[in-house]
Parts: sequence; C-alpha cells; structure tokens
Amino acid sequence: MNATKILTKNTLILIGLMIALSACSTRSIDAPPPTPVPSLQLPAPTPTLPSTQVAPSPTAVPTQAPAPTDLPAPTSTQAPAPAQPPEPTSVVVYPTPVVNVPCTYRATFLGDMTIPDNSVIAAGAAFVKTWRLRNDGTCAWGSNGHALRTLVFVNGDRLGAPDAIALPGDVLPGGTVDLSVQMIAPSTAGTYRSEWLLWGDGGNRIGVGYTGSTPLSAQIVVASTTDSGDGNCTDQAAYVGDVTIPDNTVIAPGTAFVKTWRLKNTGSCTWNSNYLVVHLSGTIMTQQPGYWIVQRGQSVQPGQIVDISVGMTAPIKNGNYTAYWGLKGRNGQLMPIQGGANGNSVYVIINVNDGSLPPGNITGTSIDIELEQGSGSPCTASATYLVHAYITADGPTTANYEIESTAGQIPAGNFTDGYLSPVSPVEYGMVVFDQADTKTINYRFVGPYPYPNDITILLRVNGGEWHNTKLSCQ
Repeated sequence: MNATKILTKNTLILIGLMIALSACSTRSIDAPPPTPVPSLQLPAPTPTLPSTQVAPSPTAVPTQAPAPTDLPAPTSTQAPAPAQPPEPTSVVVYPTPVVNVPCTYRATFLGDMTIPDNSVIAAGAAFVKTWRLRNDGTCAWGSNGHALRTLVFVNGDRLGAPDAIALPGDVLPGGTVDLSVQMIAPSTAGTYRSEWLLWGDGGNRIGVGYTGSTPLSAQIVVASTTDSGDGNCTDQAAYVGDVTIPDNTVIAPGTAFVKTWRLKNTGSCTWNSNYLVVHLSGTIMTQQPGYWIVQRGQSVQPGQIVDISVGMTAPIKNGNYTAYWGLKGRNGQLMPIQGGANGNSVYVIINVNDGSLPPGNITGTSIDIELEQGSGSPCTASATYLVHAYITADGPTTANYEIESTAGQIPAGNFTDGYLSPVSPVEYGMVVFDQADTKTINYRFVGPYPYPNDITILLRVNGGEWHNTKLSCQ
C-alpha cells in the first residue's frame, strides 16, 4: 500500500517534469525571446503552444530587458524674452499761477514825421504834427481797453488842438506808432510851443527821454506876410521829399549828379521865373549860387507841387559833404519851408568815396557842463551854464544826437543855442564826419530850474546808450 502510494507519487512528479521540459522546448523553437527595447520595459510575450497542448500557468520569471543607457538631458536654450516697452512716465502739469505783474511804461521818441521844431508856418494855417514813438515797456497801449490810451495836452500853446487824442487800438511792446494832432497856427507872428504826454489810468503821465518825463513838443514859427509884387500874399513852401540822391548817397570823386527836391507851394503867391533856389551854406558844388525855380513862361500856383533840380559835381576828395539850399521870392526874401531844415532850407548830403575809404564808426561820446562866466554861483536859480557834447568817429559817417536833462523824474532846465533863440528841454541834431575827427556840440543851459542843485545832462548818439554828467555845486 505504501509502496503503491510512493510509486504513484513518483510517477506524477515525473509526468510533471516531462510536461515542463516539453513546454520549455516548444517555447525555444516556436517563439524566440523578443529583442529588448532600450527605452521601454515590456512584459515577456506569451509563448505560442501547439493547438493540442494546454499551457499550464508558467512559473518561470520572464527575462527583463536591460536598463537603457542614460542619455544626457538635452540643454534647454530659451529664446530671449521680447523687449518690454518702458513704463510710461507720469507727467503732472500744474497750471501756471496768474500773477498780476505791474506794467512798466516806457516810450522812446524815434523822430518828428512832420513839422520839425521851428518850422515856419503861415499865420492861421492848419497843419498836422506827427511824432513817431516805440513802445519799450512791458504792456500794450491803445484805446482797445488798455490802461495807457490817451495823448493829452499838458503845457504851452494848444494851437487849436483838442485837449486829448485817443491812441490807436493796440500798440504792443516793441511796436511803433505815429501819433498825429491837427493844429492851427496863431494869427500873430512869433514862436509857439505845444507840449503833450501819454496819459493812463491813475493819472500816469508818460513822456520820452532818459527819465520818461520829457513831453512831446510841436514848436513853430509863425511867419509874417510879405509883398511879392502881386499885392499882399504869403510866400511859403512845404518840403515833400527827395526825388534823387537820398542822404549819404555814395558818389565817386568828381562825378556830376543832379539833386532834385519835391516841394509844394503852400502860400498864396504864384511862383514864376523870378523865384530862385539859392545856395545858403555848406559845401559849394555848383558853378553859380542860384537858379530859377521854373523857366520863363512857367509858374507854380498855390497848392501845386514842383520838382526843383540843381546840377552839382562831387568834390575830388573822399569824405562826407553837405550843402543847404533855400527859396527866394521875387523881392529877394528867403521863403519859409515847412518841414525843411531850420525851417527855411533843404539840403543834400553825399559821401564821396573812390572805394579806398571804408565807412567810419562812432568811437567815443561824452558830455560836460560848466558854469557860464558872470552868471552867478553854481547851483543857484540865477546861474546859467554851458554844455559841451563830444562825438568822435574813426572815418566818414553821420551821428544823430539827442541831448536832454533830468532832475529826478522831470527835466532839469532848458537848452538854447544862443541868447535870443527859443529854449527847449531837449535838443536833437546831426553832425557829419568827412574823415576821422572829434566834433563838439555846444548849447547854453538855462532855467527855470525845478531843483537848482540837482542837474544831470544826458547825451545819446544814434539811439545808443545814454551818457551823463552831473553838475557839481562845489
């Protein structure tokens, strides 16, 4: 019994071994092991058995694929980040505060456009006085709502003018303006002066000059009536302009030229061939001293305009030359010329230059004041003074000067060029240099003085800087 059990047991073990060997033999023939994949671990394939066999559950552990060779991790190259726009800067704009800055008013006198001082005007004749000013202040003038908007009469003879004249609408800082006043000459012969200032709100009075207090002025000489042989009539002319040879025209030495002035017969007499244009002073550049205004048989009626020409020849030496000419009626009396030089003449100014002489420049200016002998003690009400202005040039040129005085904010006194001539708080003039030189300009300075011990004299040339000197009371 026991032997039978042992035999049966051994038989079963043998059969199992045979089946296992048969399974291994079939797997090695029918299905070779798969090629391992480096990067993947795959399960062992299921062996293929013959259709007649039943595969027992395998007990063997399938062969594992070898571990793959480690590869280096790829280097990651990152693309550069796109440039970011800069952060916007916040700009805070604060409104400009409005500050009420007070106006500075300053007027500069540029010249008389009509009726220069001491123009001769017929008795009762109407005329228009025009001044040219520049606004050198910080605020506009004018009648369009500006504080400074009126020109007012302040002193002297009104000459038939109204008390005040409205300024043009807008005169901006740096701008120029012509101020005109219609006037009428008195009926009595003599010298008359009318003074005017700009007027603003609050009673501000604005003048011209160094202190801004010198008034604009119209100074005229009323002519008397003359008899020309045609009964009582007035001989008078008005300067209209230069037709040829403007001032300071450059002309070669010895060159012939024709100077022509345009004038108007503003009198009541008819001009005929008995009327002459004559040389009065300055350089002689003609063969004879006078010429007919018109040819025989011709005439110039009152109110008509005529061109008067004189043939001249330039001097042979380089330099500046000036000649003054006037008009004489049939009775030989010098005729007043409104707007002319000195009230009775016209002139020609030429610069003779052969090309070798460059134009000159003003190189020095100065001014002084001294007590006039025999007039009393300095800085007293009865004293009078002599004023000397000096202008130096390094060659041919022209100097336009302005001389005035100040005692604080008002003129210190008056100037005169003689003992009988009219007085004025300001003097304008011109000197001509034909070569390098220093020229002296002389005036008397007289009262009344608002402050006898406070007198300053001022000089300006060609619109440049002011030069001054103060009276010494010692």
